[in-house]
Amino acid sequence: MSRKADKFLPLIKGIRAEIVPAELQNNAGIVGAGMAAGAA
Repeated sequence: MSRKADKFLPLIKGIRAEIVPAELQNNAGIVGAGMAAGAA
């Protein structure tokens, strides 16, 4: 959903924590898998 954060973030109300969209968006799993493979 981080690709569409501009649509859903304004709808979130009543939360004191700062909410920011993920920088890697949907690529986070791919990057994490690559890092895990490199560490093995």
